[in-house]
Amino acid sequence: MNSTKDRDLALLFTPNIVLSSSSILEDYQLNKKFNPPKDVTISLPPEIKQKYNQINIQNITIKEIEIYLLEFIHLLESNFSKDYLTCLYNNINELSINKRHLFNYTGYYDVGNNEIFLSHKNIIDAIFHELFHMSSSIYDKEKGIQYSGFEQFYEDDGYDIGEGLDEGYTELLTHRYFGQKYDIGLSYQFEVATVYKLENIIGQEKMSELYFHANLSGLIAYLEQYIARDEIINFIVNLDFICSKESQLHLIKNKKMQIAINEINVFLIKIFVKKLNKKLEDGLINKEKFDIEYRTFLTMFDSRVKIGNQFYKSLPEFNLKDNNDNLKR
Repeated sequence: MNSTKDRDLALLFTPNIVLSSSSILEDYQLNKKFNPPKDVTISLPPEIKQKYNQINIQNITIKEIEIYLLEFIHLLESNFSKDYLTCLYNNINELSINKRHLFNYTGYYDVGNNEIFLSHKNIIDAIFHELFHMSSSIYDKEKGIQYSGFEQFYEDDGYDIGEGLDEGYTELLTHRYFGQKYDIGLSYQFEVATVYKLENIIGQEKMSELYFHANLSGLIAYLEQYIARDEIINFIVNLDFICSKESQLHLIKNKKMQIAINEINVFLIKIFVKKLNKKLEDGLINKEKFDIEYRTFLTMFDSRVKIGNQFYKSLPEFNLKDNNDNLKR
């Protein structure tokens, strides 16, 4: 990533950590026994076709929002492939936007009814975030499944997965394209920092393609070239736990929260090393470049993270050890 926006985002998520040039993460939890969650359902989103040839926002009754809608549409059409915008074109012509009193939220998007609700307080804090949700959502009414970016919600039993990934990436895009102009406050800080690291592994283009196609299944399939599916699911479930419990556990330090943070960050390091190993095996980098890229990635992790008003260690207790061959497996 090389835009000014991305450099500004990097400042939000990059701490002041310097590691010696030969430091390699010790094996520690990178090859630990893994107990995956059970009964996890991930569905492939349905193929959709564009329903409208042009955008019509005349049904939007809150006139002060029109200017933001037009700006949002122009930005997406200017920055993303048209192939990524089918959800935008299908949803926006039938979109409803209404104000209501919201408790602990500035806005939310109802996928099933294609409706955005905004708080009376400050529209600008929520409108672009919710429009990104709308632009990455598919409703399979027949199966009762709501696909929204990297989140899937099953209406029959209330099963939900991918909320942490989805909220994190939605907020990341909001700040990448609108945060500086409108001075929007950053929500979902840990989730944003996590998906920012994941995007550095996957690549910005691939990550946005999967997001706008509501393709959590595709994200998992991409990561499976480096790591076992069960570990990917555990990563997603851990981030969901933090996202769902964040507002409830801010007063009391929670051991499960610390474990989830540890496992999330170790997963990110592990998968990055797996990718580096593949590049090394394919002759795309040498050992010196491996070390430089690895150390650069580690600088993205702070020594501790803040969730609510509590601080947690960013990584488990492990040693940084020179030339650990266990990583290069």
